[in-house]
Amino acid sequence: MHGLPYLPIDVWSETFDAPYKVTYREYVKNQRENDTKALSVRVAGIRAELAKKLDRTYHEGAFCFHITVIPIPEYTAAVGEIRAARFGKSGEWRNLSVFGSMDELRRSQLQVLLSHDNIGMSPKFAHTHKMFWIDG
Repeated sequence: MHGLPYLPIDVWSETFDAPYKVTYREYVKNQRENDTKALSVRVAGIRAELAKKLDRTYHEGAFCFHITVIPIPEYTAAVGEIRAARFGKSGEWRNLSVFGSMDELRRSQLQVLLSHDNIGMSPKFAHTHKMFWIDG
């Protein structure tokens, strides 16, 4: 995109700016808040027996499709982020990629957890586990 196969590292370091700078402590604090919100919604849904109240066509159709298919691209995105963390040309880029890979893995694990919660309602929800080559 810059017209040359490679930029010299001194040119790269002068022109590249990563506006998203975060420390590990800040990242963990933010993700803990996100996890608390997501897991509280999960618990509320379980207590209210929301899965039993939803239209079966929706629950075993669109919701099931979304919840069982999304973890694979999320995991694939994590692999891409890890590669960027390994081969990134600057420390900010590598640092951001590490946090990005952890974020993608967290989201894929959340989807698998939500899928697992619904296996009792329909065996279709076990497809997430089978795609990861495990028996849920």
